[in-house]
Amino acid sequence: MKVCAKCGGDEFNSRNKCKSCERTRAKKYYANNKEKHAAAVKKWKSENPDKIKAINDRWKKNNPGRVNELQKIWSAKHPERRRAIYTKWRNANRDSLIARCVQWRIDNPNCAANYYAENSEKIKASSLKWKRENPEISRIHCHNYRAKKRTNGGKLSKDLSAKLFKLQHGMCACGCGQPLGEKYELDHRMPIALGGENTDDNMQLLTRTCNRQKHAKHPVEFMKSRGFLL
Repeated sequence: MKVCAKCGGDEFNSRNKCKSCERTRAKKYYANNKEKHAAAVKKWKSENPDKIKAINDRWKKNNPGRVNELQKIWSAKHPERRRAIYTKWRNANRDSLIARCVQWRIDNPNCAANYYAENSEKIKASSLKWKRENPEISRIHCHNYRAKKRTNGGKLSKDLSAKLFKLQHGMCACGCGQPLGEKYELDHRMPIALGGENTDDNMQLLTRTCNRQKHAKHPVEFMKSRGFLL
C-alpha cells in the first residue's frame, strides 16, 4: 500500500497528492494570502453564477433541516428585511397566490367552517379587541358594509372621522349644543334607507343620543322636529 513519505498518510487525490499534506498546505496558503484568496474567490463567483447556484441548490436539497434552522435565525435577526422581501415576492406573485388560495378552498371546502366552529370564542374576542383598539376604522368598516349590503354604493375615507371632528370643532352637527366626546357616531345626512350614498360628502358626526333619535329620518324633517327649520 502506498504511503506518504512526509506524513505517513495513505489517502491520495486524483493528482496522486497526499490529501492530508494538501489540506495543510492549503490552510497555510490561505492564512498567508487572505486578501488574494478572497479576491480570487470573488472573481470566480462572478464568472460562474450557474455553478454557484447549482452548488447551493444541491446543498439545500441535501440539508433541509439546516436550511430551515438558518432561515429562522436570519428572520429573527432581520424582521424588517424579511418583511420587505416577502412583500416584494407577494406583489410579484399575486396572481399565482390567488389561484393557489382559490384551489385550496375548492379542495378543502369545510376547512374554514370547521376552524370558525372550533375557535368561535377566540375569533369573537380577537374581533372585539381590535374594534376597541381601532374605533375610527371600525366605524368606517361598519358604514361601508351597510352601504354595500343595501347596494347604495360608495366608500368612506379611513381618516374621515378625524376630518369631520376638526371641521365640526368637536361639536354635534345636529345643533344640540353638546360636545361629541369619545363615543360619537358617524351619521348619513341623507339616510341610506332614503337613497343616501355612503360617501364622504354625505357624512356628519353626531352624539350617540342624537344619532339614535335621528335614525332614518329625512334631515329636514329631523331638524324641523327640533325647532331649527320652519
